Amino acid sequence: MSSIAKKSFKTFIWTFVGSILGFLFQIIVAKYLGPDEYGRANVLLGLNGTFLVFLNFGLTTLIVKEAAITKESPEIILSKFADLYALLDLLTFPLIFYLLKRLLEKASMYNFINIIIVLLLIYLNQFSNLFSSYLIGTRKQSTNAFLRNFLSRILNLTIFFIIYFFIGNYLSILIVQIISLFLIFLLFLLKLKITKINFKYFIHILREAWQFYLIGILYSLYNNISKYLQKLFVSDKVVGFLSLGMSLSIIGVMLGQVLANIMMPEFAESWYKKDFKKIDYLFKKVSRYNAYIILPIVLFVVTNIEKILGFLSEDYKKGSLIVSILLISSFFNSFVGPNGTLLNMSNKQKYEVFNGIALIATGWGLGLILGPRFEWGIALSIALSIIVVNILKFIEVGVLYKIYPYSLKNFIYLLLFNIPVFFSFQFAKMIENMVLYILVNILILIFTIISIFYFSTENEDRKFLKNLMRKYLKH
Repeated sequence: MSSIAKKSFKTFIWTFVGSILGFLFQIIVAKYLGPDEYGRANVLLGLNGTFLVFLNFGLTTLIVKEAAITKESPEIILSKFADLYALLDLLTFPLIFYLLKRLLEKASMYNFINIIIVLLLIYLNQFSNLFSSYLIGTRKQSTNAFLRNFLSRILNLTIFFIIYFFIGNYLSILIVQIISLFLIFLLFLLKLKITKINFKYFIHILREAWQFYLIGILYSLYNNISKYLQKLFVSDKVVGFLSLGMSLSIIGVMLGQVLANIMMPEFAESWYKKDFKKIDYLFKKVSRYNAYIILPIVLFVVTNIEKILGFLSEDYKKGSLIVSILLISSFFNSFVGPNGTLLNMSNKQKYEVFNGIALIATGWGLGLILGPRFEWGIALSIALSIIVVNILKFIEVGVLYKIYPYSLKNFIYLLLFNIPVFFSFQFAKMIENMVLYILVNILILIFTIISIFYFSTENEDRKFLKNLMRKYLKH
């Protein structure tokens, strides 16, 4: 478990620092571009995400499982999966091009540059995501976090101002992302080995991956297409509000995603060995640690959202309701534990298929009803679909394995501990001096996170904190 904790800490540090950089990047881009241009960029990013969902083919989830439990060389597995992607991309390219052209025309955004930009984003993201999953499956989560969360965001921040100086519109953010993705793509190419094309193995991959593929479509499609729908229903400006809310809501799932990535191969291996005690232990531990750190951060952002948006411009403050709705729902997604990860890694994908159907039905249904009537309609449809599906996953894991994210005493402890934290942020919000305001809130966050571990109802949480502080205070 110590090696897992060490990996978790390294991965979290890279992810946490990367998330701060990503947060700054989104704030800077949103401020410089303004809500309209920022919205246009996110319409194209939404289309990129939509097509990426369909071109995933379930391979990014399957490769984690294959790399964790098979004895074949991980580089060979990666190369075979990459060969299959290349073949499928060649077969589907004419349809992808045609559909993308039609959708851009409907949004009044079709031109040669836009279509090339989106195609580059789609295919660079596809192979970069495969490389990311390969690193997770080979237990190199900290390397993956460094590349995807830290290095790419450092590049985004440094390159953006250069590109923006010459272009000065929504294309700036898209070109920056293409450059950072291309560098990761080059690292991906260096890992590939020459393999013999094996159509029998390709069929095996597709047979094993189809449920993951369906789950990916059901889970990710509405989130990505929602930006496009927001453009059709309202305006570029409201797409900007929605996109900013989605970017900030990453804070709510930040550590949860890190821990889920750490646990994917661990759950797969433990399930393979039928070690249910270890699964229960790991599940509860990562759920607690995630809540200890993320709940205070989310409370800070939600209580200070108008102040944060006001830093951008008065225009963005109009979108505070949309951003708050998405932030709260994203934390709920993380708070209930890595239920989806456990279901996928224990051969219970059929439940995730059902959950995905529930998610997309809730999202699309509410989106089509509320989206044309209210500016916040799409945001609420996303939020409620996330809450519904996480309640379902919580129930399923409880019924199947009798595993829950928290004991009753842990749950009560979490709620009671964070009540005064919420009021502390409310008080700090009244500080007008910006430097003092930032310092006070940082101190509240640090004190809260240290204290919540120290006074935990679990002895091992206190030991974890003491060992961590002893180790890193020496350096």
